[in-house]
Amino acid sequence: MSEQKVWVEKLPESCSKCLFCYDNRPYWKSTDCIINHKELDEDEIETSRDKDCPLIDIKTHDRELVKEVCEKIRKTIASTVDLAESNQQIKDQFNIILDLIQKEYEK
Repeated sequence: MSEQKVWVEKLPESCSKCLFCYDNRPYWKSTDCIINHKELDEDEIETSRDKDCPLIDIKTHDRELVKEVCEKIRKTIASTVDLAESNQQIKDQFNIILDLIQKEYEK
């Protein structure tokens, strides 16, 4: 079975405040996570998120994605641009631009 991930604007503080948490207690005396298809620990759902929670903050996802793309661009530039003196200035300018783009998404 493949790993499931769900990107959300804001992470819930606990499973009990999550839209994907289904309360079966009137019938089965349990609470289930719809995404993970598993029963949750009754003692912890009010105070924390499950350790296997597939929810990911969208800002964290965006930061990681921008970082990954910038690194791929850096590697491509490093492998294709000749390290001659004149080209080193171009490479340095590209790195400065990529650093600025990455810092913009770290906020």
